[in-house]
Amino acid sequence: MMKPQFKLASQGDSNPRTPAGQAPEACAFDLTRQPPPLPLKYFSSGLKIFFPPFPVVAFRGFKLRFYPWPSRLRGDGARPSKGKAVKGDAVVKFVGFVERVEEGWAYIRIYPEFEAALKGVDQYSHLIILYWMHLRDTVEDRGTLTVIPRRHRGAPEVGVFGTRSPSRPNPIGLCVVKLERVEGTTLKVRDLDAYEGTPIIDVKPYIPRADRKFMVKTPGWVKHGPKT
Repeated sequence: MMKPQFKLASQGDSNPRTPAGQAPEACAFDLTRQPPPLPLKYFSSGLKIFFPPFPVVAFRGFKLRFYPWPSRLRGDGARPSKGKAVKGDAVVKFVGFVERVEEGWAYIRIYPEFEAALKGVDQYSHLIILYWMHLRDTVEDRGTLTVIPRRHRGAPEVGVFGTRSPSRPNPIGLCVVKLERVEGTTLKVRDLDAYEGTPIIDVKPYIPRADRKFMVKTPGWVKHGPKT
């Protein structure tokens, strides 16, 4: 008996929500490629009447299998499934850099191609800045897993994930800064703990109802020395 083939109609390249290199929400997808089934039981005998939350797309013998929509399938150009670990490397685009630091103020220059992303930023008083600590982007520093925070009196040896040490597998820095003003693609901020020339990874708004926490527990040694 010929195996039935099921395909979803393509939305084409005209879908404005589909970035280049990504699969659209519905695309031409040959479901006879046998994608992995969901963890549901198969029905091998008897008559079952039910209404699944997604379409039935394949029959194999007397077994009935269910598959999610193609946008949820792992495969060529498909989205990764939720709850699945992704191993390997990622590409991070620097969106700007610290242009200069003077008298407690820092000037962050955002690259022109990301200018549109600054729309509405001036409505916030504080921002979260993620940056790449490029001076610690070395094999030795990125291989560091434990440190003694020497600027904190009485600190024991602890893992870098329990410190703000710049020596860590991924030298990513984070600061909450006060936004003074936005001038074109330049942000004037205060309290940025970064050097001139530091690459900027991302800019996010500081939202008190989401970011402010109460009843916080910390080890005793963090109460001595600098804030970070």
